[in-house]
Amino acid sequence: MAGDEETARSYVWAPVLAVPARTVVWAAVYSAAIVAGWLTAAPASGHVLFWPASGVAALWLQQTPRRLLSATVALLLAGTALLGVVVGVPVAPAIAYALATGVMACSARWVMARHGTAPDAGVDTSGGSELIMGSTRGVVALAGAAVTAGVLSAPVGLVAVLLQTGDVSTSTALGWMVRSTTGVFVVAGLGLAVVATRHARRRGVAWADLVVNERRPDWPAELGATAVVTVVAMLLVFDRPQGMSLAFLLVALSAYVGFRFAPLVTSVYITAAGSAAILATLADLGPFSSIPDPEVRALVVRVFVLVQTAVALTLSWAIRERHEMAVELIEARRDADERARLLDAVTDRLHYGVAVIDDRGRVLVRNSAAARMVPGPADQITETDHPGRYGVRRADGEPLDLAAMPHAVALTTGEPASASFVVRREARLVGDIGGGTDTYVSVRADPLDLAGPDDRRLAVVSMRDDTAHRQHVRDLETFTGAVAHDLRNPLAAMTTWVEVLTDHLRDRGVHDDDTVEALGRITATGARMGRLIGDLLDYATASSAPLDLQPVDLETLVADVTEEVAAAGGRDPVVTFTGQPVLVADPVLIRQVLANVVGNAVKYTADDVRPFVEVTAGRDADRAVTVVEVTDNGVGVPEEMRTTVFDGFTRVRATARSRSGAGLGLAICARAVERHGGTIALGPAPGGQGSTVTITVPHPPEPLRH
Repeated sequence: MAGDEETARSYVWAPVLAVPARTVVWAAVYSAAIVAGWLTAAPASGHVLFWPASGVAALWLQQTPRRLLSATVALLLAGTALLGVVVGVPVAPAIAYALATGVMACSARWVMARHGTAPDAGVDTSGGSELIMGSTRGVVALAGAAVTAGVLSAPVGLVAVLLQTGDVSTSTALGWMVRSTTGVFVVAGLGLAVVATRHARRRGVAWADLVVNERRPDWPAELGATAVVTVVAMLLVFDRPQGMSLAFLLVALSAYVGFRFAPLVTSVYITAAGSAAILATLADLGPFSSIPDPEVRALVVRVFVLVQTAVALTLSWAIRERHEMAVELIEARRDADERARLLDAVTDRLHYGVAVIDDRGRVLVRNSAAARMVPGPADQITETDHPGRYGVRRADGEPLDLAAMPHAVALTTGEPASASFVVRREARLVGDIGGGTDTYVSVRADPLDLAGPDDRRLAVVSMRDDTAHRQHVRDLETFTGAVAHDLRNPLAAMTTWVEVLTDHLRDRGVHDDDTVEALGRITATGARMGRLIGDLLDYATASSAPLDLQPVDLETLVADVTEEVAAAGGRDPVVTFTGQPVLVADPVLIRQVLANVVGNAVKYTADDVRPFVEVTAGRDADRAVTVVEVTDNGVGVPEEMRTTVFDGFTRVRATARSRSGAGLGLAICARAVERHGGTIALGPAPGGQGSTVTITVPHPPEPLRH
């Protein structure tokens, strides 16, 4: 048992011995504070006017990590009792005073911990992490700690007074609480200001910024003048017994110092001014010495010092906090302005137009490219700003309503909207000699909801000049048509001459099997080349031809396509249609899609199986699309190829030899559906035999930009 007790004692005291220098410094400062406190004892009553040891003890424990707390408290209690005996206090009262001081320091630390200002027990900083009181919140926390320390230590303190003097009263209890509160608030406030200054210096803050809250060139002169005025005011107030009742001057000066100077200077000032007031009162000088009751006199001077401290510290930290917030705001504004200038410079260099329009029609952002592509009001779009006033029309040249503009649609529906415009400018506006110019522009608007006090919706508009692209497409279409014409003519001539040669041989009675087979292969090759040329033309049309959106009767279209497929393939398919009969789409492109899909369904059915194809169409209200499904009983497509079959010149190996084709059919379908802003996908049929092609087309459709 003795060994265990020795081990326990070693465990308690080892942390303290591990940091001897820090412990010795705190012990020395605390001892000096105790001696200074006993020196303020009134000769007549023996009551101590000021007890700085309470503030030092609170700071000491606050700077102590949790693992060292028990040992530090024990050291603090022993030192307090011993010094009390040394200065002449009997043993019993000295022990009681020590316990009261311990309660005072521990309760102050507890309140600071509740405000998040106690050291982190999990971090070893060789003595504890330091509290940095950098705002009015820290002043409030310190005030709460000071009041709590004074109230909780009062019962033990009154016992100490009773043991020492044999008498206590209500004024004694009130005086103890105010004295303890003042000691913690004044001394700890000074200590925390020093700590805050130390950390600020570590961050590289200049000394000038630690003396005044806002740097100004005349601060040394102002500080000196304030010191002179303070000395004069102190002399006026405390120069003689029963001095002039001008104590309010010192409160006003404290408020001025708190308003004009940093917390460090303010804390030093109020500590010096408060100490001077206490010492003068102790010497029976000044207005407080006229109070006959020593306990009331001590109470009044403590309240005076406490008010001075509260006013000055609160003002100083509030001004400091406001100044730091103002500096941060200025830096944030400078950074925001720099970012705005950078963003403006970047957007103006873009070849694409960018604009942001809110739900009130205000144009918040518009770069130079946007202003050039789609002319319009620069500040706000009103109902009178019809697009036709600025030469903006639909891509087909028809008039355009303001409500149909992409930004208006996006703001109204909350969904992205796209459109293609033609902007017609007169020659007098663009400086052309030969007449006006037409500019084709693709526009997309995306809604953006901003949450805040005034919730609003924005439309982010992007624009692209498609004039050169359209001209390029027209050139390609012309080239494609010319190539197709030039290829089909010699192909038709070749086919004709093969037929002439075949007839000639038949007329001469030539029945050479090899010759007939060769001529048949030439004819078949010519037919395949003709189909390939047709597929290439269809693919070019699906990729670049302008859309002509109109209602299409799907049921009639499916019937026509079935008749064509049956005639071309020599099969007798059964094709049914059910569901929504009308689809808004380009009739030429949607015919190509159904012809290829239904044609593939019939073509890739086993030879001994009659093709059954089911076409269904319906609206999906949630996605605002029309869904068309084509299900067959064919041979199907392997799972690994269900996405690649939509690439050009891709064919399924299992059927490539037995079925003719260039592998462009589904690629044509994919491009045509994409032009409508839709999707196409291939999957297995519900029964597992065959395939299902699923096509979605937005309703109303959103054409793909090109």
